[in-house]
Amino acid sequence: MEVNEQRWFHEQRRRFIVAEVLDQEQREVASEKAALELWEMYRDGVDPPRFVELARLVAAAPKLSASNRGLAAVLTLDRDQLGVAAAALELIDSGAKHPAVGGDDLLTYAMAAFGSSGDLVAAVEALQERGLLVIVKQESRTAVVPYGWEPLMSAVLSGRAEAELGRRPIPEVGSAVLHLEILPRLGRFRKTHFGLGRPSFQSLGEEAIQLSNPAGGLVVMGGSTDPSLLLRISHAGRPMNAVATFGSEKSRDDALERLRT
Repeated sequence: MEVNEQRWFHEQRRRFIVAEVLDQEQREVASEKAALELWEMYRDGVDPPRFVELARLVAAAPKLSASNRGLAAVLTLDRDQLGVAAAALELIDSGAKHPAVGGDDLLTYAMAAFGSSGDLVAAVEALQERGLLVIVKQESRTAVVPYGWEPLMSAVLSGRAEAELGRRPIPEVGSAVLHLEILPRLGRFRKTHFGLGRPSFQSLGEEAIQLSNPAGGLVVMGGSTDPSLLLRISHAGRPMNAVATFGSEKSRDDALERLRT
């Protein structure tokens, strides 16, 4: 911590001890203990979480990452790989029936949200080689699926992104926006679906028809032509879309008014 561009005495003392008093092994042991303590504080609900400091401590504790392949991989990502991984952390909802994101959507989002600008196809392939992503190809479509992401890995990734890319990723941002901003205003709706990006109104209309189908998901107490709302919105510069079906036109129109305020 700094005051008037000068480090506090305790910070000066800490840095002196780390740099001049402890040997390399002692520094690594101290970093590991501090990282684990900080991680426990975060898991206990400390706010705000100090992900940048956590990432720095984990990087300085090689024994900690040596026993965790995924954590070691996160620590060695280059800038573009880090941006793609951060984009995946925001885009992919782990609670979804099929947690995945389209390859093109992932690369576009990495460029827009995290400033990635190099060979992003190579970056995705590198993440697959490191065991962090799985690439699934079917005909002309490519989907990207996360693999083996643990909470500590995501936290270290968040810390690196904040320190090196200038912004901490918001895990599952679409789901967060839906549950915090949209659902409370919908009132009595039947089904919802959301996604990030800018799909056409035609594709959103098709989603609305699918949501009206009573097969699977929540119980639908109506016909196949339920009134729907098709939303194309933006959150912090990140485009997303949502569709909701309702039991009556009045419920839909009331929700529309609430969403406009």
